[in-house]
Amino acid sequence: MEADGRDNIVKWDMKETAKGGPFQDIIDVDIFVNCIYLSQPIPKFITSEFMAEAGDSRRLAVVVDVSCE
Repeated sequence: MEADGRDNIVKWDMKETAKGGPFQDIIDVDIFVNCIYLSQPIPKFITSEFMAEAGDSRRLAVVVDVSCE
C-alpha cells in the first residue's frame, strides 16, 4: 500500500491485491473506493462476515464500487 501524504489517500494496484482478499487494510480506512476492470472472478476484497468480525475496531464506513465487469 502506498499512502499519498498530500491527500492522505492509500493507493493499491495489482501487487497489493495479488494474494487475494479479504483485506484487513480495507477495514482500517474510512472510505474505500474500488475502481478496477474485472475480467475474471477474484476473491472478494471485503465481506460482511469479515467486517462483523472486526467489530468496533473497524474504521470503514463507506464502500464505493465503480468497477467495470
